[in-house]
Amino acid sequence: MSGGKAPQKLREDKKVLNFVHNFINTNKTIAAICHGSQILISANVVKGKKIAATKEVKSELEKVGAIFADEALQEDGQFITARKLGDLHRHLYGVLKYLKQE
Repeated sequence: MSGGKAPQKLREDKKVLNFVHNFINTNKTIAAICHGSQILISANVVKGKKIAATKEVKSELEKVGAIFADEALQEDGQFITARKLGDLHRHLYGVLKYLKQE
């Protein structure tokens, strides 16, 4: 999931939310950074999950039952998340580590 402000628009698109649900149902890894977790919130798939995101999304995550993580890299099940663009190197490390295990 992309970061920045694009998720504000993408989270309204049913095709995008169906895409997320397909990944959830097939247990594929979902990587999100910054505001990207807003798409996951709208897809209603983060309850009980520890998710890193920008602090601007903290209350939204908590409202749907997720646990906000102020971390450069957070892994919880099939979710690999990060807070901001400055965390990209750690986030990509987590994604690459996961891909090497497959």
